[in-house]
Amino acid sequence: MIETGEQILLVGEDREYFVTANEGQFSTDRGMIDRGALVGMSPGDEIRTHLGAPFTVLCPRSTAGVAGEGAKKALIETRGDIAEALLKLTQQ
Repeated sequence: MIETGEQILLVGEDREYFVTANEGQFSTDRGMIDRGALVGMSPGDEIRTHLGAPFTVLCPRSTAGVAGEGAKKALIETRGDIAEALLKLTQQ
């Protein structure tokens, strides 16, 4: 479950945003997201903007130990995302 103050990753069709789950609104070019509604959700749940654009709620983790010191990418804990991250690492 997502808790107040937790950093999460919102993944849309072609957008990704790091957001803190707390009070207030988060503005995207696809509409507004109620950050308070994120509290209590689970990773993998979907939230929609006021315009109806879907975003998947995920919990990021650092890849600094995998990709080298200072990495600023998020590695998502699903098979497809792990495979994609490993593929990108081998192409660097």
